[in-house]
Amino acid sequence: MSSNPDISAADREMQELQQRMAQLKREKEQLEAERANSPEERQPAKRPASKRPNSQATAAPPQAPVAAPAERDGAAEEPQEEPQEEFASSGGFMALIAGSPPWLISSVVHLIAIILLALMSFSIALDKDKLWVEADAIEDDETEQLEELSEVEMEQLEELEVQEMAIPTNAPDPGQISFGEIASAADATVSELGQVAMADTTIGEIGALFGDEGDGFADVGDGLKAAASFFGTKSQGNRFVFICDNSNSMGRGKFETTLDELMKSVNSMSEKQFFYVIFFSDTAYGLFHPQTSPNMVRATPENKEKLRAWLYTVEMCLRTKGEAAATAALNFNPDVIYILGDGNFTDKTGQMLTAPHNRRTVINTFGMRVNAAGEKELSAIAAANNGVFKRVDVSPAAVAMAKQNPIKKNNKRGPVWGIDLPR
Repeated sequence: MSSNPDISAADREMQELQQRMAQLKREKEQLEAERANSPEERQPAKRPASKRPNSQATAAPPQAPVAAPAERDGAAEEPQEEPQEEFASSGGFMALIAGSPPWLISSVVHLIAIILLALMSFSIALDKDKLWVEADAIEDDETEQLEELSEVEMEQLEELEVQEMAIPTNAPDPGQISFGEIASAADATVSELGQVAMADTTIGEIGALFGDEGDGFADVGDGLKAAASFFGTKSQGNRFVFICDNSNSMGRGKFETTLDELMKSVNSMSEKQFFYVIFFSDTAYGLFHPQTSPNMVRATPENKEKLRAWLYTVEMCLRTKGEAAATAALNFNPDVIYILGDGNFTDKTGQMLTAPHNRRTVINTFGMRVNAAGEKELSAIAAANNGVFKRVDVSPAAVAMAKQNPIKKNNKRGPVWGIDLPR
């Protein structure tokens, strides 16, 4: 068992103090002995030996033995006060210690040591609490800093990657494509024989349209449950909430692809269905922000067109905090929630959505070129909410669109976007 270094140090200091006191006592005794043997001390003792010629000399000797000791005592007392004055001049505290019994000195030293150790222990405990709080804050700051650094690096790579992509000469002009039509424009290409070649995903989309049993159109019929599809993942219901990542890392066509799929999904809904869209980055941005809708809206032609116009105003921001967006989505009590991101959350979104619950809302998740950590978190969220996870990729036409009409990225606080970022 290892000894406490603080107690050992206190014992050593006490021993040194006791040794110093013993040395001071020896010096005091030596000084008294020197003064007792000095000529000044011996001179009063010779006075009784002197003889006087008068008649009173016979009476003097009996008094001499009485007076001489008194004189010697008085003479001896005066020099004894000088060492005390010397000790007082060198330090009153040391003089007090020199005159105290050893047991008292030992008790005082141990008491002081115990008080110091108690104060040190209390200070260490406070430092630990403070360290834990600071560690959490530092961890959050470092996570955000790493995320911001990653987003900055992606921004630098974005232009290089887009420049290296070979865009077919017969591809449609990205400036003439609107959200909901990007993937469709990229699917059809002209072959060398002049015939239209269907992309591989077209057959899958047709199959999804008719459903697994060939009754896809019947899903929206009267008396049957309706459905909606996002990136090919179809779920039944009438109330759908889309939670999409609008962080700065969603560049290089990822955000444009997301907006395009989002518009396609809402366009496929009937007027009997409801939808709501929330973007998350530094905070949650609800449908039609900054004139945020307080409720879910019907999928009417008017609301669909309003959504399309609003999507052109959405900007990207630093950070990836989704907890506020997830909380708002659950408060609508929807049938299905779709969550799309390109990495893991930097807050407690994952913990909140994977905690035990009794809600019936299905949550499907999507990873847009997601990293390993993000895929693990999104997969866990889907598994905990009766949903599925799916990896999705970027549309080449969306990359071209991002190149020609880049969406603004906010690194600092703005009046509409980045409202929780530092100034």
